[in-house]
Amino acid sequence: MSYTTNGSINKTDDYSIFRYREDNREVHQVHVARLKASIQNHNDLHLNPIIVNKDMEVIDGQHRLAAAKALGIEVYYVIDEHYDPAKMITFNTLQKQWKPEDFLNYWMKHGREDYIKLKDFMDDLDFPLSAMLKWLSFDGGRTYKDFKEGSFKFSVNERLLKSLITVKKYIAFMKERNFKPQTIFSQGAFHEACRNFFMNRLVDHERFFARLEVTPYQLRYCQLWQDYFEQLVELYNYDMRKDRIRLIQDGQKRELQAHG
Repeated sequence: MSYTTNGSINKTDDYSIFRYREDNREVHQVHVARLKASIQNHNDLHLNPIIVNKDMEVIDGQHRLAAAKALGIEVYYVIDEHYDPAKMITFNTLQKQWKPEDFLNYWMKHGREDYIKLKDFMDDLDFPLSAMLKWLSFDGGRTYKDFKEGSFKFSVNERLLKSLITVKKYIAFMKERNFKPQTIFSQGAFHEACRNFFMNRLVDHERFFARLEVTPYQLRYCQLWQDYFEQLVELYNYDMRKDRIRLIQDGQKRELQAHG
C-alpha cells in the first residue's frame, strides 16, 4: 500500500501500518480509557485525525490511535510528508484544551436551548461561567460532564434563585465599598462557599445583610471554599447572643447546626 497523499484525510482499521516514535510522549492508559468512553458516546475521530510522517510514525494522536485500536474502529490520519522533529514538540505543547466557554459556545451554535438559557441567566447575574457551574453542580462532577457532552439541562429552583440573587446583592454591596481584591468575586472557591452557605435552610438571607451592615469584618482572600464558608458563618453570627448557627467541621465537609 502506498501512502503519498500529503494533507488528505485517510482512514484504516489496519493499525499495524502505524509506528510509535521513542522520542514522543508516553502513552497513558488512563487518558486512553477516557478517550474510549468519549468515542463510544460520540465518535468524532474523523474531525480530529492523527498526524503521521511519511514513514507512518505518529507525530500527534498516539492516544486517539490507541483508543481506536482498543475499540476496533477505523482511525483517521493525515500524512505530513514535510515533517521535522520540532513539529512533534509543537503539536504536543501548543494544543489547547477546550475551556467551559468553548463548550458553551459550541452547543449554543448547535441550538441547544438549555445552553442559551444558561448564557442569558449568567449574563443577567453578571457571574462568570465557572461560577455558574459551581452553583449548578451538586452531583460530584456529573453536571460538568453533561455540560461538555451537550446533555446539560438548565434548571433553577426557588431556593437556588434566591441564593443567587443574594450573592449578587452581596457582591454589589462589597464593590460599592471599594472592597479589594475584587477578583475574589469571580473565584470558584468563593462561589462554592456561597452556594453551600446560602442554600442552607438555617441561613436567613435578610439577617445576613443586617449583620453585613454592622460587622467590622472584611472578607479575606482564601484558596479553599471551606475558609470562605467559615468567614460567612462568622459574619452571620456577629454580635448575636441568640439564634446563632454552629459550624461543624469534619475533614473537608462543613455543616451548620442551630445554636441557641
